[in-house]
Amino acid sequence: MTACANIVGQITNRMLVGLPLCRDATFLRRAKRWSRVVLQTAWLIYMLSGFLKPLLAPLMAVPSILCHHRALQMVIPVAQERLERRERRAAVADASACDWDEPLDYMKFILDEGSDAFNHVLTNDATTLARAAFMVNAAAFHATGLTLANLLLDVFSAPAHVADALRAEALAIQREYGLGSKLGLSKMAKMDSAIRENMRLHVLGIKAMYRYVKPKDGFTGLDLVAPSPSPIYSLG
Repeated sequence: MTACANIVGQITNRMLVGLPLCRDATFLRRAKRWSRVVLQTAWLIYMLSGFLKPLLAPLMAVPSILCHHRALQMVIPVAQERLERRERRAAVADASACDWDEPLDYMKFILDEGSDAFNHVLTNDATTLARAAFMVNAAAFHATGLTLANLLLDVFSAPAHVADALRAEALAIQREYGLGSKLGLSKMAKMDSAIRENMRLHVLGIKAMYRYVKPKDGFTGLDLVAPSPSPIYSLG
């Protein structure tokens, strides 16, 4: 699980903040620590009584805030450099003459989106941009890392022909489309099926979040006092 979480953290941050930060051991350690602390803090605050939350929650959140601040300080210079380079490119009359190719990552997506959801980033504030990109780390390490760990355990505890078939498919796609090709990934039917079946058997969401189907006419007093012994889940 530790190895898988570290691998997922590097891959995710390659998409979020790019090189070289995604391979910086200090940054990855800080990001992983924050992703763990923020979830632990949320669980503890959730268990507080309603009248205690306004009093204790700000104090309980201090460790999470400090971890977030330490990691964010390493992302802000990257965000600042991105904004400065975009400004310099915009100032050039012929954009094609610019010798900088902007990385295709989450920061570029946020800045190019231009929708109401991202208007706060379009003010060219490096701290806001860094925070928006870094926040995805809250779910990057542990949830996806657990899925990868379960997949590896299931594949290599199955008969040998399962791993052989997945490896052969991956090598064939790599030879034809190369690494990281979206088209190639879409053609990995066996790998897709293995991941989907693994997630069906090991459903993290069932343990992390309950979904109750609300009756059409609303909840009755009986529904609230004596809920069903097994929660009803809905995909809707």
